[in-house]
Amino acid sequence: MKIFYKRTDLTELEYNNLLKCIDFDKLKEVEKQYKDYEFFKGFNIIEKLYNPKNIEYSSSKSTAASKATKARSKKVKYKINIAI
Repeated sequence: MKIFYKRTDLTELEYNNLLKCIDFDKLKEVEKQYKDYEFFKGFNIIEKLYNPKNIEYSSSKSTAASKATKARSKKVKYKINIAI
């Protein structure tokens, strides 16, 4: 089974408001459903919510991502034109 990670880019205010909206009792029930599965050992969403990772974005990463996106777009356009 492959694991895919999802990240949200929230400001501190957005993050705090999100925590206010979460029903933690229902979340605990969901966590209990996975306690018997070996693959999900250590499955603890609540702990992750209260201890978020701080991710720093650098301008070089942003520039590289932009260049990569342009290159992929150019390649796809070329392949579409060839197919037509």
